Amino acid sequence: MLVRGEYLELEELTNAMRLRASDIQAGVEEYGRRLVLPPNSAYDNIDAIAVVGSSPSAYSIRFRLYTVWSSLWQSVERSPVKYQRD
Repeated sequence: MLVRGEYLELEELTNAMRLRASDIQAGVEEYGRRLVLPPNSAYDNIDAIAVVGSSPSAYSIRFRLYTVWSSLWQSVERSPVKYQRD
């Protein structure tokens, strides 16, 4: 939702408990990089912790955001490059 710019939907989903749609959008725009969907392997590293005593159940979640730049960097890291001298 964040990557697709669905800020109003995020606000509604969270009942605007911490941020309004305009705050989320401003934060993304101020960051200055375009967000992209993460690689499937990124979902193996979600940091989710149940909030004790919450009703309904709630979780604290930390997840790395990916940008066009970080995705390109990961592609470069994964592909071996052979250098040749002229």
